[in-house]
Amino acid sequence: MREAYIVTSVRTPGCRRGKGAFANTRPEDLLVTALNGVIERTKGVGKDAVEDILVGCAFPEAEQGLNIGRVAAQIAKFPDSTCGVTVNRFCASGLEAIAIQAMRIKVGWCDVAIGAGTVIMAGVSVNPCCSIGRFCILNTNASLDHDSVMEDFSSLAPRAATGGNGRAVPFLCRQDARIGQAA
Repeated sequence: MREAYIVTSVRTPGCRRGKGAFANTRPEDLLVTALNGVIERTKGVGKDAVEDILVGCAFPEAEQGLNIGRVAAQIAKFPDSTCGVTVNRFCASGLEAIAIQAMRIKVGWCDVAIGAGTVIMAGVSVNPCCSIGRFCILNTNASLDHDSVMEDFSSLAPRAATGGNGRAVPFLCRQDARIGQAA
């Protein structure tokens, strides 16, 4: 089996949600900047050498919806022969994209690939009902009713739904959010 190496890394700066320098910047624009930065920093590798771009996105909806991996590849003017796709592993989406690209290189499916991650939470409406639906299918207790799920929501809420402090979900108080994080 071949070895896979990370030869260049680029990241965009972060800032405060809704108040920072990128509050009105679209996610694909930030991603395109990073993709172009990778190519600029990697001497001897042009866009035509990249066979695949895999982008992890925790919430692929709204502006970062559809297939942001392919959309960003096209906006960044990679050739049509460069594949682009999006993977969702929630908070580990970017890491998953890098791991998958490393595996693809190791088994010989491609020689040059980009693994990336993007998510802009400012444009995402985290609907608690959708989150509850996702978690309920993991529950094996058939007698669990909707009211008890709502009562115990703090222990089921993904960190993104609470922002770590309960502000994004109006019916979830700070104390419940802390209890959920400690569990």
